[in-house]
Amino acid sequence: MQISAIYANLCCTNIQRSARWFETLFNRDPDRKPMPGLLEGRHRNGCGFQLYEDAEGAGDGTVQLIVKDVRSEHERLRGIGPGQVELGGDRMVLRLRDPDGNLVMLTEERGA
Repeated sequence: MQISAIYANLCCTNIQRSARWFETLFNRDPDRKPMPGLLEGRHRNGCGFQLYEDAEGAGDGTVQLIVKDVRSEHERLRGIGPGQVELGGDRMVLRLRDPDGNLVMLTEERGA
């Protein structure tokens, strides 16, 4: 199998409400709305994110995003409820919960 891209996917109960939250998280609007109830954002190096309206699957997901500076993201995201920056080993982690309770982890690899 030759993979050209990979997308993380989280489910939500209300696409409009969750879209606003993720627009704040990613600091941008989605790139595409390929079908009703689905939003996509394309990122660098073949990575992407999908938000799908599906009440049954909402709240059970986890996505980890590797960022360059967790502390600056913590400051920028104060309005959407970030936890405290956690230090552990060779990384710093910031945990957030989207409106449905899905876990979003921002991770900075220290010394990388």
